[in-house]
Amino acid sequence: MFPCMLFSDIDGPIIGRPGDRYLFSAVDEARQEIDKALNHTLTDLFGEPHKRTPGELLQAFRFPSSEARQTARSAEIYERALEIVWSHAHDSGSQFNLTEFSYSDILSPQKLELLANLSGCLVHKEPPSCSDMCFHRNYRSFDGSCNNFNHPRWGASLTPFVRLLPAVYENGFNTPIGKNHDYNYMFHDNSVFLEYTVC
Repeated sequence: MFPCMLFSDIDGPIIGRPGDRYLFSAVDEARQEIDKALNHTLTDLFGEPHKRTPGELLQAFRFPSSEARQTARSAEIYERALEIVWSHAHDSGSQFNLTEFSYSDILSPQKLELLANLSGCLVHKEPPSCSDMCFHRNYRSFDGSCNNFNHPRWGASLTPFVRLLPAVYENGFNTPIGKNHDYNYMFHDNSVFLEYTVC
């Protein structure tokens, strides 16, 4: 899709996609929403001491570590910011197909990368230290790091997967194929029958 020309009251013409101008406000709004929800959960679970039900105890025991919460928070900010950008671009009257759209139609590739940086998804992690060979030769680590000496982060928890093939989504970003119940993904029986009769 070709970039379109957008006009802003402040900066003059902006070359980009319809949602590029909403990126920073969307990230701020998403960050506030996610932090509010996270603080509400923390207050509910660990706020005032009271007699806990078995369900609350199970929630407390299964509550993720701070590193896992940070990773999940970054992903939630990223996804929520995309939803906010989409709604702003939709409300502004931008013309694009709403049933079959991709987030790359709304944000330019540079802005998608900037969004990943602003949300914290691309935070650099220090490589694990595998220097204690006495331990690592005999035992596996609980998070999976240093289980492979040539590639210490392979298989470690809280690390993104490296794909062998590119991901395929229905909307080009995060909707799994098959979620749209109105679309038939299988071939029609008649078309298969015609192929056999022509041959």
